[in-house]
Amino acid sequence: MRKDRAFAGSDWKNRDIRRVGPSAQPLSCPVPVRQINAGLLLITLILVCFGLVMLFSASMTDAYAKSGNALFYVIKQAGITGAGLLAALFIALMLPIRLFDHFWMTLAAYGVTTALLVYVKFFGILMNALMP
Repeated sequence: MRKDRAFAGSDWKNRDIRRVGPSAQPLSCPVPVRQINAGLLLITLILVCFGLVMLFSASMTDAYAKSGNALFYVIKQAGITGAGLLAALFIALMLPIRLFDHFWMTLAAYGVTTALLVYVKFFGILMNALMP
């Protein structure tokens, strides 16, 4: 069997290849393109759909009795969830991931979360609870 010249010795290497550094960008886009983890997005959508099915199962009779539409609560929850998913995608695409590596960002996230919990504790309204 004859040896193919393309695979013989060091002739198979393409000598015209240039090494590109990490600072070079192939396109002159002012905003860097961000990627979304498709697996995480798919699992999130599956869990959201599962939650909507469970909500339908639990609230079908009550929604039909009150509004005449068995999907009343599901449609309401789907709209709120869709708005939350769009906001999350917008934030994920606009903020660089390295922003969350800083200690001040961690402190800010904990501070905002704690402030919201305190706000709910003191200014929240208790609804549909059985009082002893």
